[in-house]
Amino acid sequence: MGAVRQDAGLSARQRMLFEALVELDGRAAEMYMGAIVVLSQAQNPDRVALCAHGLRELMEKLPRYLELPVVKSGGGLRNRLQQLAEEWRRLNLALPVPAKPDGRTQRFLARLAAFFALLDEEVPTRKEPVAKVLKLLDPTKDSLPRPIASLRVEEWDQCHRTFEMVSHHSETATLEELLAWIDVLDRFLLDHLRPRTFEDHAELDRIIQEGEDDAKA
Repeated sequence: MGAVRQDAGLSARQRMLFEALVELDGRAAEMYMGAIVVLSQAQNPDRVALCAHGLRELMEKLPRYLELPVVKSGGGLRNRLQQLAEEWRRLNLALPVPAKPDGRTQRFLARLAAFFALLDEEVPTRKEPVAKVLKLLDPTKDSLPRPIASLRVEEWDQCHRTFEMVSHHSETATLEELLAWIDVLDRFLLDHLRPRTFEDHAELDRIIQEGEDDAKA
């Protein structure tokens, strides 16, 4: 795969990540590039959702590139239930408290809340495949303390959820909001694919700053 063009819409950090993905698997790098390039198409009214879709696909396909068996998450029904749970939480927070609550409605809403709470209790089982992916992404293969590992899994999961909801048009995101989530994913993957030693930090920051200065010129 050829070198990344300077005008491909990638920042200096994103070019580093692209090159790291090339080393991992060329198809993964192409998926990442495709997602970033579509976001740069200002004339495309659906570019935010399309970019989110590409990044969600990359996150979901990483087990294949890492030679990890793809673990099914329970099928489409479970994914739809999780999306419904997200929408329920947002709606539940937005609904005003009625002055005269209807008994039947309140009982149904209580049962619905209990159902989604039960679904939440099963979320860790859905995150187990994520933990395996992150372990394989770690070139040091050192086991992180459980609380730290859990935070890393949660960070990955929140990224994936956001890209999934935006790609399905179940949640809207501004360009700035999506860019912030892309930055989270970029840093996350670079930390795992290109871990920096203490001595590397200043040099890497210098390269990134030079790339950003070139982009502004």
